[in-house]
Amino acid sequence: MALRLSLRRWLQTQAFLLIVELLVSSPRWLGFSLFETPLALDTGASMGAKLGCSGRHLSGFSLERIKSDVESYSAAAGVLSYREEGSTMFASAFGNEASATFRPGLGCTLNLGDTSTLDQIELLAVAPDSSLPLRTNNHLQSLVDELLQQDNAAGLDTRALVVVHKGAVATASYGEGINADTPLLGWSIGKSVTAMLIGRAAYLGKPLLEDVVPFPEWSGDARNTIRLGHLLTMTSGLDLNETYVVGTDSTRMLFLDPLVVTRPIASPYGSSPGQTFYYSSGTTNLLTTLLQRHLGSPQALYTFFDEELRKPLGLAHTTL
Repeated sequence: MALRLSLRRWLQTQAFLLIVELLVSSPRWLGFSLFETPLALDTGASMGAKLGCSGRHLSGFSLERIKSDVESYSAAAGVLSYREEGSTMFASAFGNEASATFRPGLGCTLNLGDTSTLDQIELLAVAPDSSLPLRTNNHLQSLVDELLQQDNAAGLDTRALVVVHKGAVATASYGEGINADTPLLGWSIGKSVTAMLIGRAAYLGKPLLEDVVPFPEWSGDARNTIRLGHLLTMTSGLDLNETYVVGTDSTRMLFLDPLVVTRPIASPYGSSPGQTFYYSSGTTNLLTTLLQRHLGSPQALYTFFDEELRKPLGLAHTTL
């Protein structure tokens, strides 16, 4: 009897230690704590829906490739399942479901809050710019092909590598299932595009004022020293966490908040503006909002992008 009780206590102890180990180590192998599982499921479903919608309707990827892509961000995304209804992609995990809808010219948007404004936006038809000549360099082509193959053999999943030299495409190499006509996610290239649009507005005599507080919400506290230049150089001093793990400002902003600018505007004062550079997607969302308010409406913002950047550069296949 004593031996049986001792064995039971030993098993109970081992089970307890296993649970403790899972709780402690889960951030390392899941990317989040087991305590954050409900939040992680919501975030993962939204991420799957958004990336799945873009992968399907913009890049033309199969569901199998989409699933593999999403899982590359977190192994935990392997629990997601996908289904399509027309132009809407659904992703779900254990009853947690999210969806994103594709709109021609506007791309895919998560269905969080009221998205009806997007249905009213009209975009220009843009003729592609074919002015960039192709001057194939056979030696360079073989080098780039070899480099791309080495990358993919190492599991880096390089999709496109294009070399432009002296105003011409010298060579281009593409991964499996990708070619020159495959739209790919540009990610934070959008930050540079946003800065270009603000610069263009200034050049055209429509500058956002540098000597005023960008947002009225900041007028009554220490954030009233933040200016446009601080936002453009990502030195605002706002306490906005850019870490890409479950529960941080960046993942909540991108995948859970109905308006991606709500969290950045509400971010508290962290340090003196102009002192420290901190990479911040939230700052770009602030800049986009400022430009939209300055121009007057979402339609005006898209029209400005079309007329001042997309059309002059012949970016017929670019979706902002």
